[in-house]
Amino acid sequence: LSVDEVSRINIWWNIIPLFSLVAGGLVLHEWPNFRQYLAMSFLLVGSIVASVQWKKNQKIISPGLGWIILVCLEFSFYGIVIRLVSATTPVWFIFVYINCIRLATVILFYFFRSQFRQDFFRETKQLSMATVGWVSAAVAIDYLGVWLNQLALKSEQVSLVFSLEGFQALFVFLISVIISHF
Repeated sequence: LSVDEVSRINIWWNIIPLFSLVAGGLVLHEWPNFRQYLAMSFLLVGSIVASVQWKKNQKIISPGLGWIILVCLEFSFYGIVIRLVSATTPVWFIFVYINCIRLATVILFYFFRSQFRQDFFRETKQLSMATVGWVSAAVAIDYLGVWLNQLALKSEQVSLVFSLEGFQALFVFLISVIISHF
């Protein structure tokens, strides 16, 4: 986010299904049908077209492209691992285990830094109860989303699950409109 606009980075997020398609095919031997390939092709072309900037008759490729491709590869790998592990392990266990790893990562990389701790506690004291409530609701919804995503990865091809996630922008827009009325 520090090297490019959010809107352009978000568009590249749509290439996750393509990485997942290749990885899912090679690792899990799951290949989509022709219509699914066609839909994923539209995602890729749209991502490329939307990320190119035109300035004075020259094309400028997104400066954050390398980073977002790396993140997309990592997320595709996550989906493949969840799909593989969920074949023999209950999804609730995977969910709990992953969130324990998240917590350990936050503690290791942030709370051991004194500057972060100082900033965190200073900012926390300034939060209103309404803000704490909204943030808590967002976290609960995030956890629900992660759990549902893992359930979907257990039951369907990784590339298809990630393709359908492309619709999340519509839901974000709808939720933003609803919240703006309060």
